[in-house]
Amino acid sequence: MQITRHLIQPLVLAVGAAIAASPAIADEAVLKPVMTTATRTETLAETAPGSVSVVTRDDIDKAPRATVKELVRNLEGVMTNQLRGVSDLAPEITMRGLPNQARTLLLIDGIPMNTSYAGQAQLLSGVDVEDLKQVEVVRGPFSSLYGSAAMGGVVNFITALPDKSEYKFTFGHGDAFEKGRAQKMFKGHVSAAEKFNDVFKAKVSYGWMDSPGYKSDFVTTTTAPAGVTGFYQTPTSTGGTQYVVGNRGNGAIDRNDLNVKLELKPGAGDTLGLTYIKSEAFNQYLDPESYMRNGAGAVVFNAGTNPRQSAFLTNINNLHNSLWAIDWQHRLADSRLTIRLSNLEIDEWYSTAATATTLAGGAGTLTPRFVRNTLLDVLWEKPVGDSILLLGTQLKRTESIADTYNMTDWKNPVSKTNKTTSSGGKENVISLFGDFQTNLGEKLALTAGGRFEHWKGLDGYTADYTAPANTTLNRVYDPQTKSNFSPKLSANYQIAKGTRAKVSWGRAFRAPDALVLYRNYGTATQFISNPTLKPESSESIDVGIEQETPGRGLFKAYGYYTTVTDLISTKDLNPAGTIKERINVGKAQSKGVELSYVQPFMRHFKFSGNYTLSNTKVLANEYEPTSVGKQLTSVPKHMANLGVTYDDSVYYASISQQYTSKRYFLSNNSDTTSGVLGSYDPYTLVNAKVGWRVTKQWDISLAISNLFDKEFYNSIKTEGRAWYAQASFKY
Repeated sequence: MQITRHLIQPLVLAVGAAIAASPAIADEAVLKPVMTTATRTETLAETAPGSVSVVTRDDIDKAPRATVKELVRNLEGVMTNQLRGVSDLAPEITMRGLPNQARTLLLIDGIPMNTSYAGQAQLLSGVDVEDLKQVEVVRGPFSSLYGSAAMGGVVNFITALPDKSEYKFTFGHGDAFEKGRAQKMFKGHVSAAEKFNDVFKAKVSYGWMDSPGYKSDFVTTTTAPAGVTGFYQTPTSTGGTQYVVGNRGNGAIDRNDLNVKLELKPGAGDTLGLTYIKSEAFNQYLDPESYMRNGAGAVVFNAGTNPRQSAFLTNINNLHNSLWAIDWQHRLADSRLTIRLSNLEIDEWYSTAATATTLAGGAGTLTPRFVRNTLLDVLWEKPVGDSILLLGTQLKRTESIADTYNMTDWKNPVSKTNKTTSSGGKENVISLFGDFQTNLGEKLALTAGGRFEHWKGLDGYTADYTAPANTTLNRVYDPQTKSNFSPKLSANYQIAKGTRAKVSWGRAFRAPDALVLYRNYGTATQFISNPTLKPESSESIDVGIEQETPGRGLFKAYGYYTTVTDLISTKDLNPAGTIKERINVGKAQSKGVELSYVQPFMRHFKFSGNYTLSNTKVLANEYEPTSVGKQLTSVPKHMANLGVTYDDSVYYASISQQYTSKRYFLSNNSDTTSGVLGSYDPYTLVNAKVGWRVTKQWDISLAISNLFDKEFYNSIKTEGRAWYAQASFKY
C-alpha cells in the first residue's frame, strides 16, 4: 500500500496538532447528528447500524463552489467523477468499490432518484445546495430497506423547511484564472419560507445557473490527416497513437430549478406534506476550434473524410425533470403510520449531427427519452419496549420509452421527420419489508431486517422501422416475473465509554433496467438488448470500530468484503466485435479498508482526514477472460482526503486536499498511459474557501478550486484553477 509522501506527512502533522490542542474544548456541549436513512427512523449517527456519515448544514456552507456531488466527494468510501463541474447533467456517486450509478442509490427526502433508464439520477443535479438541510450517507448493502440499486450504499439529500420566517437571496459569479481553463459561471437562488402558527409551514425557492463552459472535449483521429498542418500527435491511453486536430468548443449550460415544500398539521396526530421539484437544463457546445491549416495557412475543419466537419459537432441536450410527492403521517395510540405517494418524470431529448453534416448545418438524429417512476410507500413504526418494529410495503410502477427520429436540421428539434427506432417497457414491483431494532442490555444493540421484492416486466418491445423484417431488432416481449429476498443483520456493541464496535452482514441486488432489457442502439458498434437478464446480486460483510477522542473527535476504522454475481456485461455476437449482446456474466469482488478521523482543535478549528483502500477484482468472466484478475473499471484503488476548517462565528474558512489514484476504463486494464486524452489519471486537488458574516443578514465568500492548477484527464480535460465569489442576504 503506497501513498505519496505529500499525503502522509500533512496527515501525521495535522493529527498530532489536533490531538495536542483538543482538550481546550473538551467540555463544550455538542449536539450529535441525527439521521433517518440507516433505519428509516430517527437515530443518532453513532448508534446507527454500520458505517454512516452526516454532512451538516454547517459543512455545506463551507464547501467551495458546492454542488450535490461536491458535498460527499471528501468522505471515505465515496467516489464521484471529476468531469465538467457544473455542466454535468447527472451526478455520479458510487460507493465501496462498486462502479456505475445504478449500484448506489440516491434519494431526495427518502425518495429514490435512480431511474429505470441506466440507473441515472438526473433530477438530483437540479437540486440547489441552498435548499438542503443535510446529507446522510450509509455504506454497504441496504436493499433490505430500499430495494434495487442499494448495493454499495445509499446517499439521502434532505431538503430544509425552516421553523420560522426566512427570506434569502444568493448570487454568485466565478471564472477561471486562465481564460478557457474552467467554467465561467453566474448563479442565483432566492427563497421564501413562512410559518403560520404551529399549523402550516411553506417554502418556495428558485435557482438558476448559466455558464458558457470551457474547452474540455478534443477532436482526435487515429490516422494523420492528409494535406494539412497544425495538428499534433499524442499517445492514446493504451499506448497507441492519436492525432489531436481541434476541440469541440465550450460546453455551455443553462439551468433553472424550482422547489416547493409545504407542511400542514390539521390535528395533533396528523401531518400532511407536499414536495414539488421542477428542473430544466439545456446544454450545447459552442464555437468549435480547429488546429488544422491548409497550404495557404487558412483554418480548415476537414481533411477530406479524416476528419469530417461533423467530428467537431457534439450532442445538444435538453432535460426536463419533475418530482411531486404527497405525505401523510398519522400518530396512533402507540405507533405511527406514514404513507407517501411520489411521481418522478424525466423528459429529455438530445440531437446528434449526421456524418455528412457541416458546421453550417445539416441533417441529424433526434433521440427523445421519457422515464416515469411512480411509488407508493407505506411504513408502520411501533415501539416495543426498548425496541422498534418497522413493517412496510412499496408499490412501484416504472415506464421507459426511447425513440429516434431523422432531422433535416440537427440543431432544431422541430425539424424531425420519420421515426427510425423505438424501444421501451414497464415494470411493476411489489415489496414487503420489515426491520426490528432491539437492545440486549445497555451495551449491545441488534438490527435485523429483510425485504421481499416481486418484479414483473411487461409491455417490453424494440422496433427498428428501417429494417422491419429483422426479427432481432423488431420484437415484442412476453411478460416475465422475478423475485428477490434481501436480508440484513447488524450489531452495535459499546466496548467502553466512547468506544463502539459494529458488524453488519447483508445481501443486496440490482434489477436490470430498461436500457439493457429493451434498447438496441449504436452505429459503429451495436448493442443488443436482452429481456431475460437476471438481477445482479451481492453479499457483503463489514466490521468496524469507532473511537471518540478528547475534544469531540471521532476515529473510525472499517473493513469490508463484497462479492457480486451475475454482473451485467456484454458478449460479442460477431468476430469483429461490432455487435454486442447484454448478458449476465461473471463474478467480482470488492474488499477494502476505510479510515476516518475528525478532530476539533484550538477552539475554532476542525481537522478531518480519511483514507480508502478499494481492492477490486473480476473473479470470473467466460466471455472476456482477459478481464479476470483485473481491477473493476472506474474504481481507484486509493483515495485520501485532508481538510481543515475554521469558524469563529464571524469569519470562516476551509481548505481541503483530495487524492485519487489511477482508474481504468477498459475491463482488461490495458489503458495504462496517463496524461493523455481518454485516460483516467491519478490526481491531487486542493480547494479553499474564505467567508465573512458581515452582519446577521449579510454573508460573503470567495472559493478557489484546483488551487495549484493541476492538469489531468478524466477521459476529457478537467477544469483548471478557478474562483467563485458569492454574496447572501437573509432576513
